[in-house]
Formats: sequence, structure tokens, C-alpha cells
Amino acid sequence: MDYYSLEGRYAWADLDYTSGATGHDNDVSNRMYEIRGLIGKEFHPVPQVVVTPYGGYGFRYLLDEGGNRVTSTGHFGYDRKSHYHYVPLGFFYTYQPNKDWRIVGNAEFDYFVFGVQKSYLGTDAPVPGYFDISNDQKHGFGVRASVKFVKILPVITLGIEPFVRYWHIDDSEIVDGGWVEPENK
Repeated sequence: MDYYSLEGRYAWADLDYTSGATGHDNDVSNRMYEIRGLIGKEFHPVPQVVVTPYGGYGFRYLLDEGGNRVTSTGHFGYDRKSHYHYVPLGFFYTYQPNKDWRIVGNAEFDYFVFGVQKSYLGTDAPVPGYFDISNDQKHGFGVRASVKFVKILPVITLGIEPFVRYWHIDDSEIVDGGWVEPENK
């Protein structure tokens, strides 16, 4: 059987920012959305197991709203927008020992195609001579892993899924006289 999936995700939170160079700032508003399409193929090596390798394309957007804020060392904050384009490659491993339970494992590597980091230094930081910059990001990767435990009941299905999602993006290229978006995780 073929596997097709269109996924969307939206998250928002107040996060704490820490930098060795510019201090820290607490409760900085962040918003993130992601959309991705996946295609794969199911294989049934034994009756109780389904293995589904997949690939696809994903886009991730992050807004870090640090504008009009001041860090613990007196540095002015600014808004940053990140755009990541990536290729997810992974597989699901489904084990159904009986009709009432299912366990689904997932492992994925996200191949980073490219990204753009826009920093609104001139718009948000009240410092003369600062201007908005855009950095191209060319190197990085992401990984995901999860295990879902599913209980199938007569009327509903219940599940719990601990997971991990991780991104590692290298330094951007240097632009406009020395500006670089530093490596981030």
C-alpha cells in the first residue's frame, strides 16, 4: 500500500534567549509553523509488522520577536525570521501484537536544502547606522524520532507519543561588511 501525508504544525511560546556575547532576555515571544508533504511505501515483512520508508519536502518558518527589547547587558533585541527548506527522509516501524495495541516507531533525517535568516536590526534596534539584513544559510540538518503507544478501544483510540525534534544550522554566509547569523541549535 502506498503512504501519503500532508502535515501542518503551528506552535507559539515565550522562550528565554541566552548569548555569551549579548546576555540574556526572558519570555521572548516565538511563533513557528511548518508544512510538509510525504510519500512512502508500506512493506509487510511479517504479519504483525509494517515498515514504511518515506521521503518528501518540508518548509519551516520561525519568528523570534525580540524587537524593542533590551538584554541583561544592555544590547537591543530585534525580530528575526527564519525560513528553512528541507527534505525529510525516514521510516515508520509499526508493530501490532494484538487487535488492541499498536506501537509505532519513527526515525527521520531532515536534509537541509537552504534557508534564509532575516534580521530586522534597522527596523527594531534604535541604534543609528544599523540596517535590516538577510543571510543565506546553506548547511545544516535536522533529526526526529518518536515512539507512539496506541490503545484501540471499541469507540475511540487513545495514544501517547514521546518525541524529539532537533535542528543544527551552521553559520550563515557573511554579508554586508561582516554580518553573520551564527550557528544555532
